[in-house]
Amino acid sequence: MTQKNYFKQKIEGVQKAIWDFQFKRYKTQTIREEIRQGYDNLKSKLSVFSAKTNTETSPEKQALEKEIEKSIQQMKVLDIEINGSGSSQEYPEGIQGVNQQLDALRELQEMLKDYIKQL
Repeated sequence: MTQKNYFKQKIEGVQKAIWDFQFKRYKTQTIREEIRQGYDNLKSKLSVFSAKTNTETSPEKQALEKEIEKSIQQMKVLDIEINGSGSSQEYPEGIQGVNQQLDALRELQEMLKDYIKQL
């Protein structure tokens, strides 16, 4: 095996990793959309429930509010998984999201192609 062939195989491996991350991003976005639709449904139920009753602290209303908050948190987690996050109090070193990982792999792919040209 020549060095050139070795790096060509590396490029193929990087391309497969890109496809894996693209699939992961697609599935994560699909799950987030399902959660968002559930969130919209819960907000609608809460609105209808609030219009029917004037009580501020009914158990049903509190349960709906908890579910809404849970949906918001789930969407935030999925957004961070896709887009990453900068340095924050919660994540001091930041989080690299799928989009950043895809960018890094594409950059690596180009570096490998440039290196092969030099061989």
